[in-house]
Amino acid sequence: MGFLYLVACRLHYPLLLYHQQYTRNASNYGNGFAFFLAPVDYQIPPNSAGGYLGLLNSSTGAGTSRTQIITVEFDSYSNGDWDPPTEHVGINNNSMVSAVYVPWNAGSNSGKLANAWITYNATTKNLSVFWTYDENPVFMGNSSLSYVIDLMKTLPQWVKIGFSAGTGQLTEYNTIKSWKFTSNLETKQPKPSKKKSTRTYVIVLVPVCAVVLLLGLLTVWFLLQKGGIKGCLRLKNGTHLYGGGIPIRFGYQQLYEATNGFAEDKRLGQGGSAHVYK
Repeated sequence: MGFLYLVACRLHYPLLLYHQQYTRNASNYGNGFAFFLAPVDYQIPPNSAGGYLGLLNSSTGAGTSRTQIITVEFDSYSNGDWDPPTEHVGINNNSMVSAVYVPWNAGSNSGKLANAWITYNATTKNLSVFWTYDENPVFMGNSSLSYVIDLMKTLPQWVKIGFSAGTGQLTEYNTIKSWKFTSNLETKQPKPSKKKSTRTYVIVLVPVCAVVLLLGLLTVWFLLQKGGIKGCLRLKNGTHLYGGGIPIRFGYQQLYEATNGFAEDKRLGQGGSAHVYK
């Protein structure tokens, strides 16, 4: 029997499988098999043989457990404690009791190759099952059974998927011929936000400014070493002394003290408009 499980959500587990069932006795067989999704740390519970299909037990099978598990079961034996009074295909939500089901005649189709698809639409939250025994099946989006459930709220972010089966005193053979995952989820590159663009500009601008500043400081240092820039010294009394051949400004008091009150022995000579002192 084949399954295609299509997820356009975070699960990303589309699959196609083929299941062929044989029974030793057409009127006595059991108990079926199921496709399941469960947390990655989910373990087979004890006492889960027979109708529990290796997934739940008497303590968890009634849906009272907090364990998160979704199953699609092909149930070939009706367990009166929780099953409807017929062989069926059901969708179960953390329980052996099917949330929805449709009758399925396992005995009359014993030995026939079937194809089945399990699909999930993340937009409509619709989990559906379709199966057929046609020799050349074509899946057209048909649904033999469907159930609305939000898997994002029901299951954790990380899950395991698989197939599980169980038998009691009766036997049957379940063979999955192959399986395949597909998805129509398209990954689109998000457009860069303005905040991201601004952050990019800042990241680029800061190193550029740092380089420019460093080059400027190196240039000033080089010119100072070569004498290309003359220094300026500010004295405590506010007088500025300029070097490098530029006339130096002195206050009157400084001149008076430096020349001993403009003494004659300090005078070097006379210019065009002033006396020159040493």
